[in-house]
Amino acid sequence: MHLPRKLKAAGAAVLFATAFLLSTDELLGEIRYSLFRSLGYHSHSSKLALVRPIPPGGGQALLESFDLWDPHWPCSSKGLDYQVDLFISFSRTLDRSEHPGDVEALEKLKSKFEAHGGWNNCVSRLHVIEIDIAPEMDIYEKADEQKNPMWVNGPNEQFRKTLREIMTMTRSDQQGREVAEYEIVYNMEADARPNKWGWLDSIQKEIKEEAPFAILGSKYKGHSWDSYKDDLPLALKEHINGNAAYNLTHPLMQAILDELDAEAGTYFNAIPFDYRISQMITEGSTGTDSPFPFPSMSDENGGPIVLPDKMQMFQGWWEKWGSEDPYKKSMVIANLAATNFLPHDLGDEPIVHGNKPYQPWNPRTHDITLVVNDWIDNISDGLISELDKTTHPFTEVVVMRSKEHKADKKT
Repeated sequence: MHLPRKLKAAGAAVLFATAFLLSTDELLGEIRYSLFRSLGYHSHSSKLALVRPIPPGGGQALLESFDLWDPHWPCSSKGLDYQVDLFISFSRTLDRSEHPGDVEALEKLKSKFEAHGGWNNCVSRLHVIEIDIAPEMDIYEKADEQKNPMWVNGPNEQFRKTLREIMTMTRSDQQGREVAEYEIVYNMEADARPNKWGWLDSIQKEIKEEAPFAILGSKYKGHSWDSYKDDLPLALKEHINGNAAYNLTHPLMQAILDELDAEAGTYFNAIPFDYRISQMITEGSTGTDSPFPFPSMSDENGGPIVLPDKMQMFQGWWEKWGSEDPYKKSMVIANLAATNFLPHDLGDEPIVHGNKPYQPWNPRTHDITLVVNDWIDNISDGLISELDKTTHPFTEVVVMRSKEHKADKKT
């Protein structure tokens, strides 16, 4: 972590006077908070790092995602009074012999960036950073989430190391203090798509209006959980998706990142980073325990996984930094996760994180036929009778029966 070289005299005196009473971690937290309060939340830098992470083989999908930037231009005229730099975070090392498709896709993206003038100066610079995760560690296997503790290590490690890389970028301000080059990182994965013109203006406007915060993002608003939502853990229901804005200068965000680093070699790392962050926040703010979400997973001895209780530490964080609501919900980002969605599922959010958009059925342009398999002595008659009494979208109903019975068609 890079701290300003010059501390205010009074603040420094208080910190050093109490240092002998605090542990190293507690002292570090106090230093962070003192600096954060005395130097301001967003006073050093007006630069935003827009990060788009990709795994091996993800270059083409990322390139295609930028096609939506043309009909949904990021900013108005030349944007607001801030600078946005685009970071492509590649989880491995960009070796043309190993990842030719990704290298080619990024070269095309660079050409697109230059041809558009950074989308008419909406984006100032394009950077490509290589996270250099070992191939055997760069894993994301959703099918193995109940049995392999490493199933999500790739995205977890890429998130942590991307933020760390950007945190190393510093500059000197007008007072000669060393400050962060980028205070805010907006993590925008390939399946996050702009939905309206001026979406980058909207996210930056919300960032300024919602300051101070540690994390600003969207909770799940899809319908996949509707039938069992009450049975879900609080941390899952309240979790903010990883497509979010992260304030690298906020002491809570720095404490969270330190903890994610410390947990990298433990079974906590089996939990996706955004869900794990929500567990930290939920335990600290509500005192609600967060169970390990994979009960079928075994430890190295084949037994159940038992994790240490960290609630007291998280409650200590919240006592220090929770009064200003540092974990905030965005009204700019709609999080539908892996859910397919229709237009009516969205509000006015200009950015949508979701699987695939679909258009609703239009009865004036498409007919729908209901086909019913009926192999047991006219068992479908009751269904047909009920359909006759109700309003339904079907143009016709076809009942398929065995060879002894002729297929019936009802319109």
